[in-house]
Amino acid sequence: PVLEIRESLKVLEQKKDRPLDLEVRALNLSANLLEICLEDSSKELQKETKEIYGSAYGWALDLLQSGRALEKLKQIIAAQGGNPNVTSDSLIIGKYSLEEKADKAGTVLELNSQNITSIAKILGAPKQKGAGIYLNKKIGEKFAKDEVLYTLFSENVYNLKEGKDSLVNFPIIKYQ
Repeated sequence: PVLEIRESLKVLEQKKDRPLDLEVRALNLSANLLEICLEDSSKELQKETKEIYGSAYGWALDLLQSGRALEKLKQIIAAQGGNPNVTSDSLIIGKYSLEEKADKAGTVLELNSQNITSIAKILGAPKQKGAGIYLNKKIGEKFAKDEVLYTLFSENVYNLKEGKDSLVNFPIIKYQ
């Protein structure tokens, strides 16, 4: 869970190392939702939105880049009794980790989401908030020999060992 929240916060914080694919998907989804909302809105709001932002996508982009989306998330966190001052840098991931490196150069062809879920559970997620898998490479991405493909995280060494050993039966990445 911490790895997912960290990635989301990086997008909202507009960090340089944010996952751009997540940002694009979130903007597209937000734009679609805003368009649906605008259909039932007053003609005045529809006109104003078009004049100011050009489109629902422009509106979503402005909400993200202006920091208003991040501020809204902080309000929601506070309302739920959490720490509204949380940042992507303040989140603590599992202290035990293992980088899985490529044995040859190639391209990621496939990610097995069922196996990712199984390995993440073996690592301790979701009960261990800092446990999980960080995908260093994504589908279609090229890599060199010895580049990190993914990183396993756990809050204890036993779960990390079990996760590593289970990769034989539950491979995460298929590449050529």
